[in-house]
Amino acid sequence: MDAPLLSPPHKAPKEPLRKRRPVLFWLGVCIVLGGALMALGDWLLEDEDNPLGREYLAVVRVEGFIGDTRRLLGWIDRLTRDKSIKGVLLRVNSPGGSAAASHELYDALRRLAARKPVYASMGSVAASGGLMAALAAERVLATPATITGSIGVKLEIPQVQGLMEKLGLRHESIASGKYKDAGTPFRPMTQDERIYLAEIINDMHESFVTLVAQARKLPAERCGL
Repeated sequence: MDAPLLSPPHKAPKEPLRKRRPVLFWLGVCIVLGGALMALGDWLLEDEDNPLGREYLAVVRVEGFIGDTRRLLGWIDRLTRDKSIKGVLLRVNSPGGSAAASHELYDALRRLAARKPVYASMGSVAASGGLMAALAAERVLATPATITGSIGVKLEIPQVQGLMEKLGLRHESIASGKYKDAGTPFRPMTQDERIYLAEIINDMHESFVTLVAQARKLPAERCGL
């Protein structure tokens, strides 16, 4: 009589990995998702934050005293590099400010205007440095009531030596050069110092006038020189 066939012992089905090793399972899921998110992020950044190919107009606001322009310059630089920005409206409502800061702003706006259209709109006032900023635009628009112009440079030096004398205070200065402390508020200026500082102001004024003449394609004589 033939021996009965023995079947292999029945094995119970294994539990899924997420139940047997939950920590290992979810760690693997996190790694996979992390890789997918990184790949998605790289794709989103390929077109300079514009993955959907949309086009925009941007606004640059120059308002109040022009002094610390770091945030504004950063915004202008971003617009210059962003391919989704197809045009910029420059809104100016400023009486001006520091000559150096105004020129930095103008240079940044010129770089922007070299890559995309920039139109300027003047508000209540766009004078001095505010006017300089507007010169970077392709076209400048203003209302009949807009106060603009003031193509000039000035240097103001307070005089406090009289107050110091009343308070019994004295000030002494040791300078490394003839004009190193020119413009100090603690003593009256000499005639040489006045001439020296006036030449600096006149040079800055001439540079401003030349910039206006070039931007508006006018002879310098019509721009205040």
